[in-house]
Amino acid sequence: MIRDRVAQATTAALGARPVARAAQMLWPSRLRVIDFHDVADAGAFERLVLEILGHYHPVSEEQVRAAMAGSGSLPERAVWLTFDDGHRSVVDRGLDVLVRHGVPATFFVCPGLIEEGEPPWWELVFAAGSRGVGAHVGGVERRGEDLVRALKVVEDGHRREVVESLRTVGIEALDLDALVLDRASVDRWLDAGLSIGSHTWDHPCLHRCDEAGQVAQIERADSWLKEVIGRQPSFAYPNGDHTALAESTLAALGYDVALLSDHRLADVEGPPLRMSRLRLSAVASPRRTRAVLSGLHSAIYARALRHRLTGPAWVERSSGAGTEV
Repeated sequence: MIRDRVAQATTAALGARPVARAAQMLWPSRLRVIDFHDVADAGAFERLVLEILGHYHPVSEEQVRAAMAGSGSLPERAVWLTFDDGHRSVVDRGLDVLVRHGVPATFFVCPGLIEEGEPPWWELVFAAGSRGVGAHVGGVERRGEDLVRALKVVEDGHRREVVESLRTVGIEALDLDALVLDRASVDRWLDAGLSIGSHTWDHPCLHRCDEAGQVAQIERADSWLKEVIGRQPSFAYPNGDHTALAESTLAALGYDVALLSDHRLADVEGPPLRMSRLRLSAVASPRRTRAVLSGLHSAIYARALRHRLTGPAWVERSSGAGTEV
């Protein structure tokens, strides 16, 4: 599509070193919270980490919380690395890179998937689609990414029914050992001195759950995580889908930070349960990484969004991979 080619060309221009360096000076005090998902390639991820280290200062969840509480401060061009969804590749391919370079990070996991040994629901849909199997949603036969998009906007019970109908085919097509996060992997992450947070019990779309479902998703994950880490976890909204009920439930449980996925720079003085993040693939090119972290990419994205000019090339999809420049 023409708009995607324009987006790719714009990203390439914004990621040029002179442009990115100049843009860094526009928002030096704004926190960059990166929203990663899986780590498809350790070498590409290490190059991305080195790009970050060359221009920014990685900070930990604890440092961010202290700055939000007014009991600490962050360096200029601070970056907080976060990973959503509980992909095992984050531990298997990403952990050694983070430890080798001394970069802190937070891993937002779904305890229900860990306890049941289940892959994320969209991975089942993608896997079934790879075998040519899909489902009717909205009166249309869909599969793969088209079906995932459709399931994100239907009532949660209907989504679960469709995913269950694809389970057998999806499981057969997946390498579960390489995909499913287990408790041993969580312990490896924690033993390395990194933090974990809540991504709900099993990653529904909260805005498509009823009130009881939203509360249960948050409370069940909260109980599991507090038992594992012995303190108040942080939270990331699945798909970045914030609801007023989810926020009030988090507040009642004592959460002091919850993250969106809105592709914006963060403000530590803003609403603590609606902190912004920048979406980026863990295998993004150096040019795209520079464009996104500078703040220019998200500023232009927000303007394009207002004028309905966005397309797939602007940001990575929530399930992981994205268009790269």
